Amino acid sequence: MYKKISVIEIESTTACNSFCPGCIRYQPIGTKPFFKEKFPDLEPGLYRNSDTRINQHISLENIRTIFESKVVNTDEVFVDLIGTAGDPIAHPKIFEILQLIKKLNSNASFNIHTNAGLRTPKLFAQIGDFFKSTNTRYMFKFSIDGLEDTNHIYRRGVSWKKIIENAKAFIDAGGEATWQFIEFPWNRHQIKEAEQLARSMGFVGFEHRRGWVTDEEAYEQVESTNFGIFNKEIKKVDINEPVPDSLYIKDDCFSKEGIFINPDGTVHPCCMFNAEFANPGESRRQLEVLYKNFKNNLNENTLDEIMSENFWLLLKNTLTDKPCDTCHRMCGVYEKDGKRWVNENIKAELVL
Repeated sequence: MYKKISVIEIESTTACNSFCPGCIRYQPIGTKPFFKEKFPDLEPGLYRNSDTRINQHISLENIRTIFESKVVNTDEVFVDLIGTAGDPIAHPKIFEILQLIKKLNSNASFNIHTNAGLRTPKLFAQIGDFFKSTNTRYMFKFSIDGLEDTNHIYRRGVSWKKIIENAKAFIDAGGEATWQFIEFPWNRHQIKEAEQLARSMGFVGFEHRRGWVTDEEAYEQVESTNFGIFNKEIKKVDINEPVPDSLYIKDDCFSKEGIFINPDGTVHPCCMFNAEFANPGESRRQLEVLYKNFKNNLNENTLDEIMSENFWLLLKNTLTDKPCDTCHRMCGVYEKDGKRWVNENIKAELVL
């Protein structure tokens, strides 16, 4: 269904140093009656999601399989090392991954996200120098949501001192860094100050965006971490409300010829499809039907074989015939007050 794959999102690992309460790794339990009803035997706190397999790392063999495939665009491919369940820098061989991708596809460009509170300044300097010396097109985003007194409120367990040390090492080595700031009610007064600090440190860019939940929901999430972070695994509760039908789907898979790779080697159309398998509810049940008989594991099949599966035709047909809830929620175009928006939940993008 794709002429060539031009965008590859890779979740390189599900390991992470942080305990962000909104992550699919966790189920936050607060003090509202709702939580007592759903989890009557558990005290408030942050618990592990039993449907998210943590500390998985994609193998170098899988990386080689991907970038040696005929279906991958050799003229230009965008590699997005994202973190839906882990931090890319937590992969023990992240530098070798970058080297291997560049070796197999010299035209690859990169986008990397990190909370920057892990590993060492030496590694960050090594990565900064690698991008500079290989003349690679890239963006390296430091996800820092506030300043020293606020970043840790959501990004639990992340050391501010380590962030600054790693950012300085990356920039001093010639790396071009972007500060990505997610706005929450407790940090929005610091946006300008954070941007000024970013400029003074040598960041080349500063991106600010709103959080994906309401202020009340944000406070409910972080409240759970105040009661403790527990290693106990529990099933997440389905909190998704019924999804209204959108006008049409403005997809990010077929239109951009993009795929998502999980650390276990499974291939998906996007990160949102992959994330649904860590959540209970109707959205997940719909995808389980769609995925039936889909042979999508790189440890068992080549990427060329996976991309020739009938799954892709079935998916493409659903986008116009009967989109699933996930496609409506994340890529559906909705109209409100005479304006059209992509993404019913967060109004992420205005359609002009």
